[in-house]
Amino acid sequence: MLANTADTAKFADVPGEYTRFAVGEAPPGWLPYRDAYATDVPPAQHPDAPSDPQLLYFTSGTTNRPKLVEHTQVSYPVGHLATSFWVAASRVTCT
Repeated sequence: MLANTADTAKFADVPGEYTRFAVGEAPPGWLPYRDAYATDVPPAQHPDAPSDPQLLYFTSGTTNRPKLVEHTQVSYPVGHLATSFWVAASRVTCT
């Protein structure tokens, strides 16, 4: 959690085990932001399977209402490559 010194009291009732950093003078229970680089944080776990979600975004909604789209570690690269091919092909055929 990160907050300005003046705002740290607003987070007093937030439950959970967080490392709390204050920008400016750190009140009791908070660490100075300048010490954040020294905090030992384990690396994030890698997703277990290629079908695990990688990216969520909303469509543009140009033909209907926007929809949430979920991409996996496999579907996003495939879609990206397909779009790249489509854009490249459309440039070649246009005069």
